[in-house]
Amino acid sequence: MFENVKDWLDKGAKEKIIGYLILFVAVYGIVWGLVEPIIASDIVERNFGADAVKYWWKYQFFLSVLFTTGLYLWLVPKKVLQRIGAGPTDTKADSNFKSDGQPPIIVFNDGYYGKVYDIDARLQPNYLDYEILPGAHSATQIIYTYVPEQDFRLYLRVRLVSKNKKEEKLGWIALMTSISLPEEAGDKEEVKYPVTGENTKGGWIRTKVNIKEAVKATFGQKNWQYDKLLFVRMRGKAKIQSIILR
Repeated sequence: MFENVKDWLDKGAKEKIIGYLILFVAVYGIVWGLVEPIIASDIVERNFGADAVKYWWKYQFFLSVLFTTGLYLWLVPKKVLQRIGAGPTDTKADSNFKSDGQPPIIVFNDGYYGKVYDIDARLQPNYLDYEILPGAHSATQIIYTYVPEQDFRLYLRVRLVSKNKKEEKLGWIALMTSISLPEEAGDKEEVKYPVTGENTKGGWIRTKVNIKEAVKATFGQKNWQYDKLLFVRMRGKAKIQSIILR
């Protein structure tokens, strides 16, 4: 349920306002449902006086605003730092990349998401590296919506720092659906991190990854910490609706 609310709040300013009002009505009703039996039993009047009962609606309104605001701030998605996709303000997935090969990329209209990409980066060296905008280097979450076709996976190119901030190194994190436990770093530059996806409309899959947690579970075992995200690499064949960094 909460994920559906987050998706709604992520659509735009109007949806955020409507979402807040809906949450307020729900919270107001819950608060009243909990307190009304106490008021009806004369407990409040005996302990706090008749004015407490008379003006309870003020307290109810204040508490409802307080609880609604807290719940809203918890549910509202983080700001989008960069979006790779086919939208008018997106980083375009068919032009803003680096690759040693020439992977075929087709733009087509999907019945649910509109313009999306069909990307074939299966053959060496047909990977795609999408550079991260300066404002998105600090991203802590990546969300990608896709339909896997063959050997699809994303890699995160991260810069790591030691706990005392005196050393740094680069690392690769392969986001894998075929494993259940992370493979620790050791002295390797590339590690594997298990991810799962949730089915969305039209057979598409959405995967959300906390980058800091992925680093902690892999390179963090050797006392490295996440510093920044440098670029995202794609291999394999898949339909891509968007790659979002928050």
